[in-house]
Amino acid sequence: MADEWKQNAAMGVSTFANMYSTISRDSSQRAHAAMSAAVLENNAVAAEYEMHQAIDLGVYNINRFKEQVGQLQGSARVASASGNVVVNQGSSLDILMDNAGQAARQEEMIRWDANMKAYQKSIEAYNYRYEAAMARASAPSFLDTAVGLAGAGAGFFI
Repeated sequence: MADEWKQNAAMGVSTFANMYSTISRDSSQRAHAAMSAAVLENNAVAAEYEMHQAIDLGVYNINRFKEQVGQLQGSARVASASGNVVVNQGSSLDILMDNAGQAARQEEMIRWDANMKAYQKSIEAYNYRYEAAMARASAPSFLDTAVGLAGAGAGFFI
């Protein structure tokens, strides 16, 4: 009888140790998953911020480029006019028109580059959000813990 009591007591202590270990492990995994998800969500917010910054920078670069082209064309007109060249006809006009066409193409390239950078950042933000969702989903649920506890205590109660 005394040996049976010692054996049951040892099994009970072992069972409760297993239960505590299961609760502690699952709680730690839930906390880790929550922290990982929070970090990934913050990364997604940062990527979205960078996406908006890429668009804003593109707009700024286009405006700056337009100013530079305007200054360049103005300088060309002044230089041509000071050399007694008629600016609004002939080869001078052709050069100004050609410069304007090249400037428009360059402006489109700047816009395209900004949009591509923004698109890359939006994909990055989406991926971070997806990873955050997967981190939350990988955390053991309270049901998983309950099943683990039932398994940990099953030997004692059978």
